[in-house]
Amino acid sequence: MDHEALFSGAGRAGARSAGAGVAVIMVRRAATRQHQRRRAKESWLTFAPPTSSLTPRAGFDALDQLVEERCGPHSSTASARGPDAEVVTYVHSGSFTYRDDTGRAELVQTGEFHRMALCRGLRRSETNPSSQWTHLFRLWLRPSQIGLEPSAEHRRFSAAERSGALRLIASPDARDGSLRLHLDARLYSAVLSSGQHVVHELPSDRSAWLHVVAGEITLEGQILYTGDSAGLVAERVVSLTARGNAEILLLDLEHPHHLNSPEPRTEQETT
Repeated sequence: MDHEALFSGAGRAGARSAGAGVAVIMVRRAATRQHQRRRAKESWLTFAPPTSSLTPRAGFDALDQLVEERCGPHSSTASARGPDAEVVTYVHSGSFTYRDDTGRAELVQTGEFHRMALCRGLRRSETNPSSQWTHLFRLWLRPSQIGLEPSAEHRRFSAAERSGALRLIASPDARDGSLRLHLDARLYSAVLSSGQHVVHELPSDRSAWLHVVAGEITLEGQILYTGDSAGLVAERVVSLTARGNAEILLLDLEHPHHLNSPEPRTEQETT
């Protein structure tokens, strides 16, 4: 199975009443991710990519894909996208240089988050400028409108800022110094020590996707390890505890999602 579906009873803390729908936690284990290797680049895809234009869309609400990548020294990737997309990249270690055909060029380094709005036909490239491997996490999101103007920004969120609590990284209104998103979603990051507990409330029209960047956590009695993810639907809260040093990403999304089905994605990469 690609994931384990955990159905939460209405009597459990954090689960909604029957009138609000059945609360479900879907756990996707790291080992079930699709592994791809292209020369000096390795990727682990949380959701299975479409094999054709007729393949049903995977993903979770507005989250189309979550990818962990390791890019070799001095490696480069060039891409041309199809439909509009918004992409947030977290550089866990190393760095990359971003360029696109609008003339934009940015160096994104360890601890920084990069947000880019991709429009149809925009060409871009990324290069690891160093002699060390770069380790990053990338979230592909569906914007709430088509015809995005290409844009990019990045900001460093230090481990101290993210220590022991959920730090807002990206949001629709760019509040609290966060990156600006073109959809109703909020991305958080937390760096936790053993035993630290964090809670994030979810209104009835929201869902959440949790990814363990490093370490181990406990989520509603389930242990999640490095690379594991979990989707939460109809839960009142996301409540988790670190089982040692851990790092997480949490994406708060509109649910149910009211966007039209996405167009088939065709991305060509050359490494």
